[in-house]
Amino acid sequence: MKIPMDLSDATYVLFLVICCWLAIHLDAGGGGGGKRSRVPSLG
Repeated sequence: MKIPMDLSDATYVLFLVICCWLAIHLDAGGGGGGKRSRVPSLG
């Protein structure tokens, strides 16, 4: 069963896939749980 998709639908799906991929891979090493990373003060 083929679902008809135009260019805007394909772009939207691709955008969602990229966002999910970035959310998984960027959060894997941080361990912040979505929180902003704490930058140690230099002073």
